[in-house]
This record gives sequence, C-alpha cells and structure tokens, in this order.
Amino acid sequence: MPLPPHAFTITGGCNCGAIRYRIAIPPLEERPPSYAGGPNPNLADPQTVRLPHTAACHCNDCRSATGNTTMEFLAVPAPYMTVSALPRSESEDSDPSRGITGRIFDRPLTESEAQAPDADRPAYIPARDVLRPAIPGSRDTWLRFFHSYMCDPDVASRAFCARCGCQVGMHFLPRPEYFGGDEVFCQPDGWEGVVDVPLGTIDRHWLDREDWFAIDHELTWKEALQWCKRDSVRGRAQSTRRHPDGAVAVTVAEADLLAPAK
Repeated sequence: MPLPPHAFTITGGCNCGAIRYRIAIPPLEERPPSYAGGPNPNLADPQTVRLPHTAACHCNDCRSATGNTTMEFLAVPAPYMTVSALPRSESEDSDPSRGITGRIFDRPLTESEAQAPDADRPAYIPARDVLRPAIPGSRDTWLRFFHSYMCDPDVASRAFCARCGCQVGMHFLPRPEYFGGDEVFCQPDGWEGVVDVPLGTIDRHWLDREDWFAIDHELTWKEALQWCKRDSVRGRAQSTRRHPDGAVAVTVAEADLLAPAK
C-alpha cells in the first residue's frame, strides 16, 4: 500500500484554478475497507484493501471521458473531500464560442504555494454538496457535469471545470450490481458516495513523494487495449525513446533515466 499510514491532507484542483479541493486522509486504522473488496473484510489483515487507494481503469467510458488510454485516479470516500469552486465569470462565460486565456492561479509546486490562494477563495465545502449536479454548492460556479454510462445524476456524474475543461472527479454511489453482486461487495459503513479523483489533478508536490501514488490496482482489464496490457505487464517496448523536453531529437542519457525531476 503506497499511501503512508499517518494522517495527511492532499490538495489539488483543475488546470486553471477555478476548482480546488482538499482530501483529508485519516490514519490507516481509521480508513474503511474497499466497497468492492469482499463482503466480510478482515481489517486486521494488512492485505485487506482500504480506501483511499489508487487505480487505473481501462473501461471504454473512462478512456473516452479522460481522452487517455486509462483513467488513473485516487478512489476517495466522499466525506474525506472538500471543494472550493469559484463563481462563474459572466464576462468570460458570455460567449461560449470564444476561448478563455490564462490560469486564475498558477499550478502550485510546493505546499506553501498551494495554500497561498485559499484566503481569496470561497469556503471549502463537502464534496457531496458541490460535486453533484443541481445542488446549491455547484450552482453559479464553473463546475459542469456529464452522465454517460449511468444516466441517474444521483448515482454517477463526472465533474469538470467549464473554464479549462479539466475533469476533477467522478462522484458515484457504489452498489453491489456494479461490481458483480453481494459476493464481492461490502456496503460502506456510516458513509456513502465515492469520488474518483484523477491523479493528474493532485498537486505536484504530493504526486512526486516516493511511490505514494503508484497504481495499486488496474480495473476493467477485460476492456484494456492490447498494447496497454503489454506495457503494464512487461514495460514499454525497448524501442521507446525518452526525451527531456518536447524535442524528439534530444534523448535522456541512460544514467539519468531515473533521476529526480528538477
């Protein structure tokens, strides 16, 4: 389990800064078992899957929703997450056909940079009160929602920022029929609602901490692309080249392949 056992709070948000979130993760002993880890989880067993955990989903819906071959995310009990959504700018939103330029806040690279803009933001409120459509916390903000394979907004909805287009989470209510029935389902105790938070929206200074956010699970393997399966199991092809920047004419020296980012 990559996530450390102590309590800590992750920060993140969309590309432009209109949507920011915090995820308060409790100590390991207080983290609940996964809703899809079996009906009678043994919390004394270190192999029992607890939330939050990381995953990569290969399903066709996640692929098209994210524009990537997989959706890599942190599965978070909704009560752990709070969200601050800026009110929609009438001047920017008056003509949907025009482009919007520039971030409201630069992407933070350190913990102090992540905390600095919070004084000028709306209050952080529980995720279930803002990351769902047609509820007061999401109204008149930059948040928008889309339902694809589940059309009931109370069951599942993907939330994204209408200003920069970044997906910030998929909220859903886990049910046994989604995961193969009661033989693999554990009804959440005392809470409901899960938010799958795309890993790329988590602030860099959190993502780059050792292997905290290395992928724990790969889901919907039956829908995975064949070359994605190969890369996942065997690593990328030997012919793959790595480049320090965007120029494919410059390659990374073998001795530097695993060097920390500067």
